[in-house]
Amino acid sequence: MFDELDTAEQETESGGKNDEPASYRWAHFPALLVFGLLILLLHRIACGWQIAIGGGYTVYVFWFALGLGLKSSDDLFGDSEVQLYIAKLLVPHALILA
Repeated sequence: MFDELDTAEQETESGGKNDEPASYRWAHFPALLVFGLLILLLHRIACGWQIAIGGGYTVYVFWFALGLGLKSSDDLFGDSEVQLYIAKLLVPHALILA
């Protein structure tokens, strides 16, 4: 019982069990950067806001889905649920872009 507590304390001090970066959690930062860049470049165009919002959202969706896929890359070819989840995120957005 006390051995489990010692290992739990060591895991919390070292940052937890999973020290790999979760890039999908930070998908909003590159999306905001792209949105800001597009706003600065397209502020004089009448539909500049719509293009900037669409571009930022596109970066967010793809970054989130691919980051989530890389996080689960050990299951990517073994578990079909990961592939279906990534497809559910990307296919509707890709169809709208096409």
